[in-house]
Amino acid sequence: MSLFIMYSTYLRPVEEIHAECLDEHVDYLQKLIDEDVLFYGGRRDTHEGGVYIASADSKEAFEDIIQGDPFYKTGSIKYEIIAFDGHMVHPDIAKYLQE
Repeated sequence: MSLFIMYSTYLRPVEEIHAECLDEHVDYLQKLIDEDVLFYGGRRDTHEGGVYIASADSKEAFEDIIQGDPFYKTGSIKYEIIAFDGHMVHPDIAKYLQE
């Protein structure tokens, strides 16, 4: 498994995006949490997007997963994905990263 930090940036006013598909976006993120893909996420303090920590088989696989996000599907958001080597891991999280 590979680890990723993902930064999202809104491409439209946040009020418009939330009115259009916030509930669907939250449901999608919850699905990723339930599938042990997404470990942590939330809105940036600047309210211009979000930050997420996730795991997938590869960057390409993670990019495919992101394309299911309603924010992405509506063209409301762009993502920057950074892969990293998570060799320093808290034991409670390490169990989710076993292959």
